[in-house]
Amino acid sequence: MKTINSSADKAVEDSEKMFTELIRLMEKRSSEVKQQVTSYQESEVSRVKDLQEKLEEERR
Repeated sequence: MKTINSSADKAVEDSEKMFTELIRLMEKRSSEVKQQVTSYQESEVSRVKDLQEKLEEERR
């Protein structure tokens, strides 16, 4: 009986460790994706501003 309980406890513990690690990796990846999106957004905003300035200069 102890062996079964011990084995089950170990399986639960291992499962919890795996899920905890998966959650950590998903949170890390989510953070990386958010940073990439923010970086892309900033570069596109800058690009559009530059284009707007060039258009304004051409109008003059």
